Amino acid sequence: MTDIAELHARALDATGRIVDGVAADRWHAATPCADWDARGLVNHLVAGNLWAAELAADGTIEGAGSRLDGDVLGDDPAAAYAASAPAAAAVFRRPGALDAPCAVSYGPYPARSMPGTVSWTCWSMAGTSR
Repeated sequence: MTDIAELHARALDATGRIVDGVAADRWHAATPCADWDARGLVNHLVAGNLWAAELAADGTIEGAGSRLDGDVLGDDPAAAYAASAPAAAAVFRRPGALDAPCAVSYGPYPARSMPGTVSWTCWSMAGTSR
């Protein structure tokens, strides 16, 4: 049976393939997330990946301050995603990582739920590349 950390890594990879296929004129396409277009949704995911890496390296929400707020994609959203995904995958492969809560802005989030969250984002992005 495939473990949750491996499913998370696969979800990140699948999302990366979709993100990489988004045409330049589709970054403002609507997604099933009413609050986010394609760029906003990928920004949210990249920020989450960066947060996971930050917190796994013993960082804190307070320590990061506003550094990971706002646009973390720059001029190349696909490259930003590709740079963030391996670090996030590595975080959840660490021993015990899936048993710990993830610190997010609204409180603790179960680490075991991350593959589902990433898979949902992948599905949400799928229609934007067409």
